[in-house]
Amino acid sequence: MRTMPDAELVLTTWLRNHPDVQAFGPAVDVRYPGITPAVVVERIGGVADSLGVVDHPRLDVGIWGATKVAALDLASVVRQAIYAMRGEVVEGAAVGSVAETLGLRYLPDEATEAARYLLSVEITTRAVVAQ
Repeated sequence: MRTMPDAELVLTTWLRNHPDVQAFGPAVDVRYPGITPAVVVERIGGVADSLGVVDHPRLDVGIWGATKVAALDLASVVRQAIYAMRGEVVEGAAVGSVAETLGLRYLPDEATEAARYLLSVEITTRAVVAQ
């Protein structure tokens, strides 16, 4: 049976397990844990087909670091890791295209004043048949 993949779960799982991202030791989640380094993934929109098989989620990815330079270093690695998802199967989703909809931009966290970069992406996922 096919079910619509959870885009946030797909991306957070991929980033948690990507060795280049792991080297920075960030917390990867769907909510900011209040510590640095951290990567937060949030679905902000996108469209799916009416059968619930193909999805085109738009996701914001927030990257926090102890300094602006540290946040940028991690953001660059996260960005490359996201592009490396093409053709992979993650959490029951085959990942097709990956595109930036809004490139890296520096926006310090308003609540904590921590260094933060944001990146917006759209990925295409297709549910795979469970065997």
